Amino acid sequence: MRGAISDIGQVGSVHCSRGVVRARSECPCNVQHDTRRVVPTGGPGAGKSAVLELARLFFCRHVERLPEAAGIVFGGRFPRTGELMVRQAAQRSICHVQRELESTVVGHNAAVVVCDRGTPDGSANWEGEAWAGHPRVFQVPATDGFLRKAAQALGILWDLVPECCRSPSRPFLQSE
Repeated sequence: MRGAISDIGQVGSVHCSRGVVRARSECPCNVQHDTRRVVPTGGPGAGKSAVLELARLFFCRHVERLPEAAGIVFGGRFPRTGELMVRQAAQRSICHVQRELESTVVGHNAAVVVCDRGTPDGSANWEGEAWAGHPRVFQVPATDGFLRKAAQALGILWDLVPECCRSPSRPFLQSE
């Protein structure tokens, strides 16, 4: 399965802190960043959530990760039946939660916000090449091993992080 990481540009301004999973490492940088949202795409089991967890561990506090909205909705015991009306209500709830999650990162001086199944990722389920022609799509080809694919995806994220936030204590993420 092939995946992509899409850099979808800058985020607006809202001040709220609920729902954001913070990165763990410190960063000496005090620069005011223009925030970029990044959305890994790919089918079920492609490794999107795993790569996002690695990003949370390896990158500085200026790289934030937003959790998957569907997990929040269904983890909160939203009904899951086969009825069309219930499925539609679930989809509306997921979209609403996702939009609100994305609004929570503004004001945190994040350089990159990595969205686990963000709003733009809905197009990944569209017939055809939804991201074809987008100026900032990076393909991660399918590989035999997850670690190789994860390293490629983390390398792409590394290149999107501003130089001032690239920790020298994590040289394994540096591009060659």
